[in-house]
Amino acid sequence: MPGCMLYATEVQLTLPGSTDCQAKGLKDSSGTINSDGTANPGALVNKYKGSADGVYLGINNNLSSSIDNETTNEGKWVYSADNKTGQVTLCGRNQAKGENLTLVFSPTDFVANDKISSITLSATGNATFNLDFKQYGLVIAIVDASGNIKGQESATFASGTAGTEMSTTLIFDNALVWQDGYKVIAGIVGPQGAGTTEYTIQNIKVSAITVPEPATATLSLMALAGLCVRRRRQRV
Repeated sequence: MPGCMLYATEVQLTLPGSTDCQAKGLKDSSGTINSDGTANPGALVNKYKGSADGVYLGINNNLSSSIDNETTNEGKWVYSADNKTGQVTLCGRNQAKGENLTLVFSPTDFVANDKISSITLSATGNATFNLDFKQYGLVIAIVDASGNIKGQESATFASGTAGTEMSTTLIFDNALVWQDGYKVIAGIVGPQGAGTTEYTIQNIKVSAITVPEPATATLSLMALAGLCVRRRRQRV
């Protein structure tokens, strides 16, 4: 009967605050590109799974010259607490395929023993693509306090169209019981742009589906059942 079903809850997570690493602070991103030139976003999980909470940016290490240009917005992560979305500006210059953003954070939106059935990273890509590398790559993972991976999922998107909407979802068949010390890793590998054209990856957000504890679910179902019965009697 409509209005009498128990639903799981979607939670949009609070991401790390704004920071400006600038180009000279970008870290080496070797491993984020496969031997065939495709994106390897899963490499970001292994690279940062033992890192402290923070915003990490990487640049492909095959550049003919180093990038140290503080006159651009390259490496700038901006987070809006109002709608819980962020954006990052990457340079996209020639040879810079595989630039990346990785967020490592301990969500304040979860408490111990919360049950997580799925977690999703989504974003909108906006780049002027170079023909050499057109892929975006997304990865979402959860690690424990020792850096052990509790679950990981990634996806690649091959599109030269600005405004590419992307997402990847990690699903836990039996629900993951959240524990203190667990962290979320959300990573995006960017494409190679044309020339030195900056491009911004926007609407970056992480959301999760939580499920109630059995006892809570039972109480909720009983309350809903009572409400349904009451509505039925009122209609008679």
